Amino acid sequence: GSAVWAGIYQNLKNAVHWHKEAEIIYLKSGTATVGVGRKNYRLEPGQLIYCSSGTLHFIDAAADSIAYLVIFHPSAVPCALEYAPQCPLVCSPGKFELVFLQLKQELKKKPLFYQSRASALITLYLSGLFRSLPLARLDDSQKNTPLAMYKSLLDYIQVHYATITFEEAANRMYFAPSYFSKIFSALSGVTFTQ
Repeated sequence: GSAVWAGIYQNLKNAVHWHKEAEIIYLKSGTATVGVGRKNYRLEPGQLIYCSSGTLHFIDAAADSIAYLVIFHPSAVPCALEYAPQCPLVCSPGKFELVFLQLKQELKKKPLFYQSRASALITLYLSGLFRSLPLARLDDSQKNTPLAMYKSLLDYIQVHYATITFEEAANRMYFAPSYFSKIFSALSGVTFTQ
C-alpha cells in the first residue's frame, strides 16, 4: 500500500477509530467536531487536527463541510515517529492547502518516484509546522492507560461480538462495572449495550 494518501470529503462522519497511520484533518469549509483522545475540538475553516499513530479519534462534520485528509505511515515521515503537537488543534497551519494540492497531484498522476516525493512533501510540511508548535515526545509509556486498554477491548469485541458480556468487558479492562460504564461511554460516546 501507499505510505501517503490524500482525499477530499464532504459531510465526513467517522465513528471513534484508530489506525497505525498518522492523520491530518484540515477543514476547507463548514464546521466539524473532531474528537482526539478524550477531548473534542471544534474545527473551523483553515484549521487542522493532527492525530498521531494509534490515537483514538472521530469526526462529525456539518452538512456543508469539506475536509481534506492526509493519512500517512509514520515511517514515511521521520518527525512523526518521535513527536506530535501537544495540542492536536492547529489554528494556523501555514501552507497546508498548497501542500495538499501538490500531494493530490503526485498521487493521482503517479510519476516516477511519486511516493518518495509525497513523503518528502509531508515531511517538509510537518517539520516546519512542528518547529512552530509545542511538541510532545512519543513513547511507549501509554500502553497501560485506559485508552490503550480500550483499544485492546475493541479489538477483542470485534472477534467476540456475539458472546462478550458487559461484565467480561469490564474485567478485560480491570475496572469495576460502574467505572467501566463511565469510561466506555466517555471514550465511545455510546453505552456498552448500544
